[in-house]
Amino acid sequence: MIPRNELDVDVLVVGAGPSGSTLATLVALAGHRVLILDQALPRHAGMLELLPPATVHGVFRLTGAEALLRCQEHTESHGATLWGCAWGDPWSVPFAAAPHRSSDATTAHHVERAQLKKILTDAARRQGAEFRDQCTVVDLFEQDGRVAGAYWVASDGVRRRTTSRYVVDATGFGGNLDGDEPTGNDAFTTFFSYFTGARRTSASCPDDSFVAAFDGGEFWCVPFGPDLTGVRVVVRDIPNISRMSDVTADADGIRRTVQDLLDRCPAAAQYLSGGRPVTEGRYGEAIRRTARTHARPTFWRPGLVRIGEAACVVEPSLGRSTHLATFGALQAARSINTAMLGGVDEPLLFEEFEARYRAEYRRLAVSLDALAKPRQDDNALDVTGAVAGRPASNLERFAEVLGGFSSHDPVLCDATCFRDRRAAPAWFADLDAMRPTTAASAPDPSRDRRLLALSVDGIRWDSGS
Repeated sequence: MIPRNELDVDVLVVGAGPSGSTLATLVALAGHRVLILDQALPRHAGMLELLPPATVHGVFRLTGAEALLRCQEHTESHGATLWGCAWGDPWSVPFAAAPHRSSDATTAHHVERAQLKKILTDAARRQGAEFRDQCTVVDLFEQDGRVAGAYWVASDGVRRRTTSRYVVDATGFGGNLDGDEPTGNDAFTTFFSYFTGARRTSASCPDDSFVAAFDGGEFWCVPFGPDLTGVRVVVRDIPNISRMSDVTADADGIRRTVQDLLDRCPAAAQYLSGGRPVTEGRYGEAIRRTARTHARPTFWRPGLVRIGEAACVVEPSLGRSTHLATFGALQAARSINTAMLGGVDEPLLFEEFEARYRAEYRRLAVSLDALAKPRQDDNALDVTGAVAGRPASNLERFAEVLGGFSSHDPVLCDATCFRDRRAAPAWFADLDAMRPTTAASAPDPSRDRRLLALSVDGIRWDSGS
């Protein structure tokens, strides 16, 4: 292993999406030298993202991104309305029903993808991480059986070499710094466009997100202000969807397909009644993306850590993919920060990271299966496969999953407690007026506990507990 005083940086992060930027901030918070290499602005920058309460009031509160988010244009919601295939009426799930959360963690935030990236990279920069864009990593190199850095090329075409203790692969879906193939082959295609003027009468609250299932997929509708609604359709059964063969990257073809799919989903059609697709201007983009739910065979090897969609992919409905990306970044940062201190077995640290990350992946991967099942009342909806392990009503269980609290990770349940145990940077906004109190049911850190518990500041492991 290269001595630290001979390394260019401690951690080299490839990719500045939600996972890469979050990890960079958390590692820089621990005093380590971090370099982020990114290719460009995010694709489909205007696409609307939903950030669950545990992401905003948990991870982002710890990193300071929550304060920056409040300065940007966004919409807030207090829950979701779900309408399954065989249901006679919709089901309202308020985030406040989740028992393991801080008292103020009851809102999700809806924000454009480009704004989200700016918020997260700004948080990393403010904490001291170095950022370089228009860069492409062309190869990794090894020393003594571990990844020791990367070769990369910037916009000037010059090939550079950077040594580091860890390289973090946060390149997203399709990125693969290390060459191994993912497991799993459940393909899905996502269509996205904005609607204006939708009545949103099916939702319990006009600002809440709305999910309606149909045979082969689901609609996910996310309000953005009083008039705009981001509409994302996740389709799993492509061959049986009419006119799919006509769809290309052409925006008009995508909008026609969304309209065809609305004919298959009366609940979504009712929600969007009175609305029309936006066809021009800032919100006139229509997007098609095909991906596969998968998980890499391993999320780490000596010197290399995978997070975000470079590690595992879930369908994006209700903010699951963004939550999973930042959750993985939090777990990986803890293992990296502890390893940098020395004195703890590296495999133990990263097996902890992977075990917790995979457990959350499994929970989220099955969390919306219930939409395809019949339901008579709130207690008849079986979601125990996603959040089994404690006595609670199904409403509480589903609120935990949708809100991002189902791991019972203490930072997600009360980030302020951990933030206040260290000296917060001066640029953190003054949130004392909205300081949360401990929830009535205290967080249960044993939910995903393997061998290690948290340090007092939440960004390392305490192997002595």
